Amino acid sequence: MTKSPEQKAIEKQMRAQEKAERAAQIRERASGIVAGAHQENGFRILDFESETMLAEILRQYDGNENNTMSFELDNISRSLRDNALVLYEALRMYGMLASVIPYGNSAIMTVTESAKNYFENKDKVTNGGNRMEKQVKIFISHSSDDVKYVRRIVEFLEDLNVPEDGIFCSSIPEYGIPGGEKIFDFLRGQFDTYDLHVIFVLSKNYYNSIASLNEMGAAWVGRNEYTVLLLPHFPYSEIKGVLDPREIATKIDDESTINIRLSELRDKILSEFALNKINENKWERVRNSFIADMLEINLEAKVSKIEFSQLSSDVEDMILKLSEDRDGRVMIRNSIIGTTISIGSYLFDSDAPRKVAHWEEIIRELVRLQYIELVSSQKGTKIYKISQKGYEYADSLKIGKR
Repeated sequence: MTKSPEQKAIEKQMRAQEKAERAAQIRERASGIVAGAHQENGFRILDFESETMLAEILRQYDGNENNTMSFELDNISRSLRDNALVLYEALRMYGMLASVIPYGNSAIMTVTESAKNYFENKDKVTNGGNRMEKQVKIFISHSSDDVKYVRRIVEFLEDLNVPEDGIFCSSIPEYGIPGGEKIFDFLRGQFDTYDLHVIFVLSKNYYNSIASLNEMGAAWVGRNEYTVLLLPHFPYSEIKGVLDPREIATKIDDESTINIRLSELRDKILSEFALNKINENKWERVRNSFIADMLEINLEAKVSKIEFSQLSSDVEDMILKLSEDRDGRVMIRNSIIGTTISIGSYLFDSDAPRKVAHWEEIIRELVRLQYIELVSSQKGTKIYKISQKGYEYADSLKIGKR
């Protein structure tokens, strides 16, 4: 049906009104962010997210005299992408951007001289230009999905006699965040209080983790010393974000370089903490055991992947349906008329005991793989919900079916 000129005019007016309302909401949120920023010795410190976004912008800036640039959102963390419009406006209010025109997944912007000098000026104000006054601490930035590797890295540091208070690793309780502490506040406190040497444990899991990418951005913002450690089968070419893939990295399964890279890391850590040199025979045992254990963990992971690939089509069918359901829940209900298994309005074929047993076995398998988790069990009804790991597996299936 063709719309009348009056209808078109009304719709155009409504769209313009909605656009104006969205712009007002963005300005209001940005204004609240900027109002909450604190000053130190007369210097205004940007909030954490705005600082991280500014760091990403400066990383892409080519230094041209006009200070203009095209900023791409593709290679930054999801949290920054999702809040890009608000952060653009906040940076404009902070005086870091002279202008910004968003379009699609990019933006044309003009950075100010204040933006270009922000981190240098902040360092002078907050640290007096001398970071070595702070106590050194190693921060292991990683994905929680790589915890087996990370635990072995911590043991490697312990073998080097790094003191207990010289390691921060969120996945290892004795080196993690104390009870009652807010994660974000505690992490920022570590960057503010210590001269952190960040060890980036890179993998596909790392780049799929928003928290990990935010840690990477924070380390870059703070100009921290860092070491890049690549887990087995993660190639140099996949290094992205603020890290430069051309810089030397330590790759666990690169036989031609691993020994010398670990020796370099050992020397750096011993120097930072003023530790005694390790006997060469002991060092060889520590190094060789570390490499062997890391490769063994990788072998176990490969075996698990083979098991995943052998899942039945019914398991794949259920996880795909769960990922597409609005609530992502599967329900098993036992009643006097029998057992029903459903996802939303979809009812699985369970009109016979053998079929019921089949679907219940599939659910147990999904629980074992941590693709779903039990969220409710009462009065003959059990409800399971898909996990983040389950969503990721479903996504991999969809990619494979393209």
